[in-house]
Amino acid sequence: MPIRAKTIAVCWLTVLGMLIGGCVIPSDTTGDATDPNDTQVVEQDPPGINIDLTGRWDMFEVVETNSENIWDGSVLRIESQTLNGNVFDIEGRINWRLEGETAVIESFRGTFDPETLALQFEGYEFDPTNYQGFGVYTATVNHQGNLIYDGTWDIELTDNHGTWIAQPIEDE
Repeated sequence: MPIRAKTIAVCWLTVLGMLIGGCVIPSDTTGDATDPNDTQVVEQDPPGINIDLTGRWDMFEVVETNSENIWDGSVLRIESQTLNGNVFDIEGRINWRLEGETAVIESFRGTFDPETLALQFEGYEFDPTNYQGFGVYTATVNHQGNLIYDGTWDIELTDNHGTWIAQPIEDE
Protein backbone atom coordinates (compact mmCIF):
# COMPACT_ATOMS: atom_id res chain seq x y z
CA MET A 1 0.00 0.00 0.00
CA PRO A 2 1.46 3.42 -0.85
CA ILE A 3 2.55 5.55 2.14
CA ARG A 4 -0.16 8.20 1.58
CA ALA A 5 -2.98 5.61 1.51
CA LYS A 6 -1.60 3.96 4.67
CA THR A 7 -1.46 7.33 6.46
CA ILE A 8 -5.07 8.07 5.49
CA ALA A 9 -6.14 4.62 6.72
CA VAL A 10 -4.40 5.16 10.08
CA CYS A 11 -6.07 8.59 10.43
CA TRP A 12 -9.53 7.11 9.74
CA LEU A 13 -8.94 4.33 12.24
CA THR A 14 -7.88 6.94 14.81
CA VAL A 15 -11.06 8.99 14.21
CA LEU A 16 -13.20 5.84 14.38
CA GLY A 17 -11.52 4.85 17.65
CA MET A 18 -12.22 8.25 19.19
CA LEU A 19 -15.87 7.98 18.18
CA ILE A 20 -16.24 4.66 20.02
CA GLY A 21 -14.52 5.92 23.16
CA GLY A 22 -10.86 5.14 22.81
CA CYS A 23 -7.87 5.92 20.68
CA VAL A 24 -6.75 3.53 17.97
CA ILE A 25 -2.99 3.34 17.99
CA PRO A 26 -1.15 1.39 15.31
CA SER A 27 0.84 -1.39 16.94
CA ASP A 28 3.34 -1.42 14.09
CA THR A 29 3.64 1.38 11.54
CA THR A 30 5.21 -1.01 9.04
CA GLY A 31 2.20 -3.38 9.07
CA ASP A 32 -1.04 -3.20 7.14
CA ALA A 33 -3.07 -0.33 8.68
CA THR A 34 -6.30 -1.70 7.20
CA ASP A 35 -5.94 -4.94 9.18
CA PRO A 36 -8.07 -4.62 12.36
CA ASN A 37 -5.75 -7.04 14.11
CA ASP A 38 -2.89 -4.59 13.52
CA THR A 39 -4.26 -1.98 15.97
CA GLN A 40 -5.04 -1.77 19.66
CA VAL A 41 -7.73 0.24 21.40
CA VAL A 42 -6.56 2.13 24.45
CA GLU A 43 -9.41 3.06 26.81
CA GLN A 44 -9.22 6.50 28.37
CA ASP A 45 -9.96 7.12 32.05
CA PRO A 46 -13.14 9.04 32.84
CA PRO A 47 -12.49 12.79 33.24
CA GLY A 48 -13.11 12.75 37.01
CA ILE A 49 -11.29 9.56 37.98
CA ASN A 50 -8.52 11.50 39.79
CA ILE A 51 -10.80 14.01 41.53
CA ASP A 52 -10.74 13.70 45.31
CA LEU A 53 -13.81 15.36 46.82
CA THR A 54 -13.00 14.53 50.44
CA GLY A 55 -12.68 17.51 52.72
CA ARG A 56 -14.69 20.58 53.66
CA TRP A 57 -16.61 22.65 51.10
CA ASP A 58 -18.02 26.13 51.68
CA MET A 59 -21.60 26.31 50.41
CA PHE A 60 -22.64 29.66 48.96
CA GLU A 61 -25.47 31.09 46.90
CA VAL A 62 -27.63 28.70 48.91
CA VAL A 63 -31.11 29.76 47.85
CA GLU A 64 -34.16 28.18 49.44
CA THR A 65 -36.79 28.93 46.84
CA ASN A 66 -39.81 29.07 49.13
CA SER A 67 -38.45 31.14 52.04
CA GLU A 68 -36.09 33.97 52.88
CA ASN A 69 -33.71 31.77 54.89
CA ILE A 70 -30.02 32.52 54.36
CA TRP A 71 -28.04 29.25 54.38
CA ASP A 72 -24.74 30.66 53.00
CA GLY A 73 -21.74 29.56 55.03
CA SER A 74 -23.08 26.04 55.51
CA VAL A 75 -20.33 23.44 55.27
CA LEU A 76 -20.46 20.30 53.16
CA ARG A 77 -17.95 17.75 54.48
CA ILE A 78 -17.25 14.72 52.31
CA GLU A 79 -15.64 12.28 54.71
CA SER A 80 -15.10 9.28 52.44
CA GLN A 81 -14.90 8.54 48.72
CA THR A 82 -14.49 4.89 47.72
CA LEU A 83 -14.40 3.52 44.16
CA ASN A 84 -17.24 1.02 43.69
CA GLY A 85 -17.32 -0.28 40.12
CA ASN A 86 -17.64 2.76 37.82
CA VAL A 87 -18.64 5.29 40.50
CA PHE A 88 -17.38 6.53 43.83
CA ASP A 89 -19.49 5.98 46.93
CA ILE A 90 -19.37 9.05 49.16
CA GLU A 91 -20.39 9.75 52.74
CA GLY A 92 -20.36 12.87 54.81
CA ARG A 93 -22.29 15.59 56.62
CA ILE A 94 -23.70 19.02 55.97
CA ASN A 95 -23.44 21.54 58.78
CA TRP A 96 -26.47 23.65 57.89
CA ARG A 97 -25.92 27.20 59.13
CA LEU A 98 -28.87 29.54 59.29
CA GLU A 99 -27.81 33.20 59.44
CA GLY A 100 -24.35 32.18 60.63
CA GLU A 101 -25.41 29.73 63.38
CA THR A 102 -25.51 25.93 63.19
CA ALA A 103 -29.12 24.85 62.79
CA VAL A 104 -28.68 21.13 62.13
CA ILE A 105 -26.10 18.60 60.93
CA GLU A 106 -27.37 16.20 58.27
CA SER A 107 -25.48 12.98 57.50
CA PHE A 108 -25.62 11.74 53.90
CA ARG A 109 -24.62 8.94 51.53
CA GLY A 110 -24.41 9.01 47.76
CA THR A 111 -22.30 8.71 44.62
CA PHE A 112 -19.92 10.67 42.43
CA ASP A 113 -19.77 9.54 38.80
CA PRO A 114 -16.31 10.34 37.38
CA GLU A 115 -17.58 9.90 33.80
CA THR A 116 -20.39 12.48 33.96
CA LEU A 117 -19.02 14.43 36.98
CA ALA A 118 -22.49 14.06 38.57
CA LEU A 119 -22.78 14.16 42.35
CA GLN A 120 -25.89 12.71 44.01
CA PHE A 121 -26.57 12.07 47.68
CA GLU A 122 -29.36 11.73 50.22
CA GLY A 123 -29.59 12.57 53.89
CA TYR A 124 -30.29 9.80 56.39
CA GLU A 125 -29.74 11.25 59.90
CA PHE A 126 -30.05 14.59 61.72
CA ASP A 127 -28.30 15.99 64.79
CA PRO A 128 -30.31 17.20 66.64
CA THR A 129 -32.91 14.64 65.72
CA ASN A 130 -35.97 16.93 65.88
CA TYR A 131 -35.77 17.81 62.15
CA GLN A 132 -37.97 16.06 59.59
CA GLY A 133 -37.49 15.37 55.91
CA PHE A 134 -34.06 14.41 54.64
CA GLY A 135 -32.58 16.17 51.64
CA VAL A 136 -32.09 14.70 48.19
CA TYR A 137 -29.15 16.50 46.55
CA THR A 138 -27.72 16.70 43.02
CA ALA A 139 -24.84 18.73 41.59
CA THR A 140 -22.04 18.73 39.03
CA VAL A 141 -18.31 18.84 39.76
CA ASN A 142 -16.08 20.84 37.41
CA HIS A 143 -13.21 19.09 35.58
CA GLN A 144 -10.60 20.52 37.97
CA GLY A 145 -12.47 19.21 41.02
CA ASN A 146 -12.46 22.62 42.73
CA LEU A 147 -16.08 23.67 42.25
CA ILE A 148 -19.42 21.98 42.79
CA TYR A 149 -22.12 23.82 40.83
CA ASP A 150 -25.73 23.51 39.66
CA GLY A 151 -26.50 22.06 43.07
CA THR A 152 -30.14 21.38 43.90
CA TRP A 153 -31.95 19.96 46.86
CA ASP A 154 -35.44 18.73 47.60
CA ILE A 155 -36.60 17.92 51.10
CA GLU A 156 -38.82 14.88 51.29
CA LEU A 157 -42.16 15.36 53.08
CA THR A 158 -42.05 19.13 52.48
CA ASP A 159 -42.10 21.63 49.65
CA ASN A 160 -38.61 22.90 50.56
CA HIS A 161 -36.17 22.94 47.67
CA GLY A 162 -33.38 25.12 46.43
CA THR A 163 -30.01 25.58 44.75
CA TRP A 164 -26.39 25.79 45.92
CA ILE A 165 -22.73 26.02 44.90
CA ALA A 166 -19.67 24.88 46.88
CA GLN A 167 -15.92 25.40 46.80
CA PRO A 168 -13.16 23.76 48.88
CA ILE A 169 -12.22 25.32 52.19
CA GLU A 170 -8.46 25.59 52.27
CA ASP A 171 -7.11 24.37 55.61
CA GLU A 172 -4.82 26.84 57.27
